[in-house]
Amino acid sequence: MALILLALLPVPPKLKDSRSSVVSAENNAITHNVLATVLEGLVESGKNGITLDCADGQRRHCFPILCAWIADHMEHVLLQNLKNNACPQCEVPPERLGDPPSALNAPVRYSLRNHRRYQQLAEDYQDTGDERRIEKLAQKGIKGLFNAFWILPRTNPSELPKPDLLHTVYLGILKHLMEWVQDFLKKYNRLDIFDEVWSSMGAYPGFTVPNKAYRQVSQWQGKEMRNLGRIVLAAFTAALRAPTEAQRYPFRAATRCVAALIDFHLLAQYKIHTETTLQYMHDSLETFHKEKYIFQEFRVGKRAKKGIDKLIAEMALTQAAETLARKNSGESAAKRRRVTVRQREELAATREEEAAEKAHFNFIKMHLLEHFGSTVQRFGSIPLFSTDISELAHKTQIKESYRRSNKNNAATQILDNYGRVHAFGMHVLNLMAAIQNAPPNLLNDIKKSGVEDVLGLEFNSRGPISSTTECALPTGQRLLRGPDNATKNIDDAAMALGIPDLAACILRYAKNNGLTGPKDLPESLKDLSEVRARRYKTLQVPVPVFQDPDSYVSHNLRCTSSECFRGATARNDPVWINVGEDVTKTGDLNGRLPAFLRGLLKLRGGSNNSHRIAVVEMLWPMNGGIADTCDTLIRVQRRVYKSAAGGIWVTNIRSIMGMAHLVPYGQGRWLVNNRIDLKTWNDVYMGLRNAI
Repeated sequence: MALILLALLPVPPKLKDSRSSVVSAENNAITHNVLATVLEGLVESGKNGITLDCADGQRRHCFPILCAWIADHMEHVLLQNLKNNACPQCEVPPERLGDPPSALNAPVRYSLRNHRRYQQLAEDYQDTGDERRIEKLAQKGIKGLFNAFWILPRTNPSELPKPDLLHTVYLGILKHLMEWVQDFLKKYNRLDIFDEVWSSMGAYPGFTVPNKAYRQVSQWQGKEMRNLGRIVLAAFTAALRAPTEAQRYPFRAATRCVAALIDFHLLAQYKIHTETTLQYMHDSLETFHKEKYIFQEFRVGKRAKKGIDKLIAEMALTQAAETLARKNSGESAAKRRRVTVRQREELAATREEEAAEKAHFNFIKMHLLEHFGSTVQRFGSIPLFSTDISELAHKTQIKESYRRSNKNNAATQILDNYGRVHAFGMHVLNLMAAIQNAPPNLLNDIKKSGVEDVLGLEFNSRGPISSTTECALPTGQRLLRGPDNATKNIDDAAMALGIPDLAACILRYAKNNGLTGPKDLPESLKDLSEVRARRYKTLQVPVPVFQDPDSYVSHNLRCTSSECFRGATARNDPVWINVGEDVTKTGDLNGRLPAFLRGLLKLRGGSNNSHRIAVVEMLWPMNGGIADTCDTLIRVQRRVYKSAAGGIWVTNIRSIMGMAHLVPYGQGRWLVNNRIDLKTWNDVYMGLRNAI
């Protein structure tokens, strides 16, 4: 998506009286008048059209229409002249913001905003001075009498706001969720376990490993919240393991609520949707609303919380006076202690009842999630409209230009600087295209001119190539990196890996796959121990990008045995092994099993045949590989064998499908974190893999 800087809107200074309604109305009017000036060029062309030169060389009569405005909710509040808790798309009352969503493809529950009606009411008030017109606008959440978008033809201002993943989901609903989760864990004394699990998360491509406990992080930004959404369900589930009988029901309800919201936020990231995935997204949101009651006591506002604290303090004073009276009357100490325990329970029950009565989920970002599905049906995938892109453009186009200015009349210099940078960028692209299509007899002259240093081009025998072009990883090709030159044969590898029976494991693998014989690997265990072998510490596996099969991301699987990795602890990454259904029932794992990578070897058999193998420690699914019905996570465990090499497998590196992400779940058990990325979630889930 290309973003071009057109104008800078004025920002009124924050003075001591800037919060007054009069000053706020004046500031809004100034913003909309400036915005109307910026958009004025679209009025005439939107009405009558304009002739434009198209890429195919044809000239067409076009009508430029404003169809979207990428911004967060508070910016839309300013642009649409709305109250803070008003929806920019529909006229939902503030007290109904926390209601569950209506059925998918069902008629809208609340009327969509009719800006033509608002404009008519504003004009009638200006003509007649009738206060009833203002009251009607106020009932709909409208604060101003002029909207810059009203001047645009063929434009419905209520359709301009689009769902924003960054501020609505990552910095909005997920942030609220973590506040509820923390209060819930504190109530059941599970915060320390959660922090321990959080700080022990393993590495994964594209995932930043937390280096401190959750409560020690002081500031959460978009990048941190994206990471949070990938691990919070597994960490929450691990923190709630081994509940008592009384804790079982609230723990399962809380887990279902967190899982539903995390599933919704993952589905919202899809680039391609079908009716099935939209139904999944709707069902996840509906399940979240059904189970959110478990967190309701933690949704008390500041004003309500002060009132509850005041009530509890008054009750405590009354109870203290009663206790003193009983003591003076000569009541026994044992009886007074029993009464004191009962009074404490009464205070706790009263606080919980008052909190449940005054708590609610009626905040705007809870309601905005309801519009995600309809937006996908009408305008396409949600990531197209996320403010991630505009936030990045703000940094490159405005902040960097401001740093280059002399800070005197900076707005003009920012616009001028971006104009120059944009013009040079277009010239560079045109030159690169011209050079790459230049005839061979001109390539030598171009190379001598030194233009390749300016444009970042490199020349080979067939012409220029861009030095910034990313090469796609070959499909299925796996590369061994980081050789250990000290390893000469299988015996050396066994000592380096700490697996004394390595030769026996390799022999079993060779016999099962028909690799033994005079011209290949020897059948004798003694002779096999002397076979040439080289150990490696990294395996690169290309993994297809979800919903983009032509692109690949490289998973660097580390296997350092007992050696430190980059000055930290040893890395023996968990990986996915393709085993099919012949070995064991894999259930929702869909023919794969997780395993810890214990060694990477390249063997040289007879006739100089090479075999690239991986030594892994297999983990076995519990409950037949079926995901839990509440958290939809799969449990795996390490089996106990009589010999140390019992759980060691040897396999060809082609059976390794990529990195797995496991979260500790007790001694010798792990949770398969299938929310770590979209591809894993789509592959390792109850039936969702059939949706795309």
